[in-house]
Amino acid sequence: MKLFRSLVLISIILVILIVPASFASKRTGAVVKIPFPIVGENISLESQKVKIIVFSTFIEVFAEYRVKNNNKEDITATIGFPVNLHSVDTSKGESPILGISALKRKKDEDYFVKREIDGNASLDADRPYRIWYKWDMDIRKGGAEIVKLHYYVKMDRKDGIPNFTYEIKPAKRYVGTIAKTNIEINMPIDCKNLPFTSKKIYKKSSYVYTSFPRPKIQKNILRWQIADMEPREDLEVYFYGKDFPGWKVTCSSANTAEGHGSDKVLDGNPRTFWLNNTVKNEGSWLEFTPFIFGNEKVGDYIAPKIYKIAIIPGNGETLSKFYQYPHLREAIVLIRKKADDDGEKKSEEDEKKLRRRRETRFIEVSCTADWTLQSFEAKKEPLDTTKGPARMKIKSIYPGQKYKSLCISEVLIFDRKDNELYGE
Repeated sequence: MKLFRSLVLISIILVILIVPASFASKRTGAVVKIPFPIVGENISLESQKVKIIVFSTFIEVFAEYRVKNNNKEDITATIGFPVNLHSVDTSKGESPILGISALKRKKDEDYFVKREIDGNASLDADRPYRIWYKWDMDIRKGGAEIVKLHYYVKMDRKDGIPNFTYEIKPAKRYVGTIAKTNIEINMPIDCKNLPFTSKKIYKKSSYVYTSFPRPKIQKNILRWQIADMEPREDLEVYFYGKDFPGWKVTCSSANTAEGHGSDKVLDGNPRTFWLNNTVKNEGSWLEFTPFIFGNEKVGDYIAPKIYKIAIIPGNGETLSKFYQYPHLREAIVLIRKKADDDGEKKSEEDEKKLRRRRETRFIEVSCTADWTLQSFEAKKEPLDTTKGPARMKIKSIYPGQKYKSLCISEVLIFDRKDNELYGE
């Protein structure tokens, strides 16, 4: 009997340990992180205000947190969040965060966000490691400090279904409940007429799933306002809507033999990169074409407009490798028509039309020699991909200290405004 009880107890413990791990391993898509105290006790999270904008391949996050010091003395608290990866390959774990900034409210002052790796950064999936994004905040006794965060996360798709998670459970590390919680999700589709489901389904029927109770819906905006929240569960969002596109990328040449194809600029992982397969980098190009996810037939795509792009302009593996390889200095992004193809002779009238179009519809890229995410807006008018794919042509580079072929780590395509919807 004692042996039976012991076996039952061991089984229960194994279920408790294994079930959460299995759920975590199935999680896909962007994971939005709430900061929590790494160093510092008796700290409470007074309020959080989060806005998430959903683009076709990634999400943009704006967040504001009010952190209070309940101690009787001033403290320096270390605040931040971990990203747990199972390997350097993010397809086996969670996507890294891109372009993170943390600022004090009402002050033009950035916190210095440290990126550190704990554990063994091995390709072996059985040896997990953790990336920390963290910063130090001085908080007076009994006082509060407000921090604003901004960053991007790649949004993958499970069986074609876009999904992401706002991970709020780490807030258990704070003292007490969260007094005020405001979450707004700016969706790319009209959610008012979409059916809400209580289950995550992975088939192509239009729906929206949220793990939180049904939000207030204003066309494409989902809103939650919650008082005294206990962070017991994360907010998961799955959705499928007609004509929600993705992007394909091609290039003039790539070192695919070593796994550095052009697809690496859209994978959301700054540690992977496109490596040009020539030492003559000027004139090389990347070309971006929209398509409906899951159906890649020629012409079977909608054509969104491009308002802005963001680029990590070199090898993003490490800072030293960034400077060893050439990185992007100047480029121009234009809609490529047939008459724009390299080597094709253009009439004088075509040349005039091309010059006029460049005056209003182009994105001028001028990167600094920094290992950061840098963004560039379209001049006057967005790029209209109904007229053809968007080509980014390299005009000049910063030379590498050791190698001669250009690298680009990541490209984010801003293919909608807040009030614009796909499928309309």
